[in-house]
Amino acid sequence: MNKITFDILDKDFSEWCSPDFDKRKRNYQESILLDVRNWNHYYSKVSSYNLNWSEFKYDSIVNTSKLDAIIDKDYTGIYMFIIKPNDPIYDCPKNVFYIGISGENNRNRPVRDRIKDYFQHSKLKKRDAVMRLLGKYFRNVYVAYTYCVEPTIILKEIESSLIGFFYPICNKDDFPVELKVEQKAF
Repeated sequence: MNKITFDILDKDFSEWCSPDFDKRKRNYQESILLDVRNWNHYYSKVSSYNLNWSEFKYDSIVNTSKLDAIIDKDYTGIYMFIIKPNDPIYDCPKNVFYIGISGENNRNRPVRDRIKDYFQHSKLKKRDAVMRLLGKYFRNVYVAYTYCVEPTIILKEIESSLIGFFYPICNKDDFPVELKVEQKAF
């Protein structure tokens, strides 16, 4: 894969980087939810797990063998797609826009293999919202991941709690039960 992901996502990049401020504002305006109650509630559900996050820049992966070198273990886990500046100030701003897990349905699929799906056009185009944000923010997308060898039911609970905490705009499913009604309205 020779930078195929960039070719797929780059087609409208120049439009998003328009010198016209009103056009950029319209193109880059996203709706996010900052809910302190959810932060407190879901942090307590996730903090008991030892989640040691690592991160790489999405556009640094020119082929999947490079990803194999970065994520070198065959463990299940959790991953997040994050938009942030290349040179943040006080580690801000940043926004988690998608959260997922590997190893669903007791398949023990490694987190590395699950993340590889986001570098394959056939699998990426099935996720319209993720593909749209990857295209818009391509040079500022980071992937954070953590190994987590818990059973599927625990992985799903952690994923659901992280989704409740961050409220990522590209997740459509896997919201905590108590947020599903609000999520549909948002």
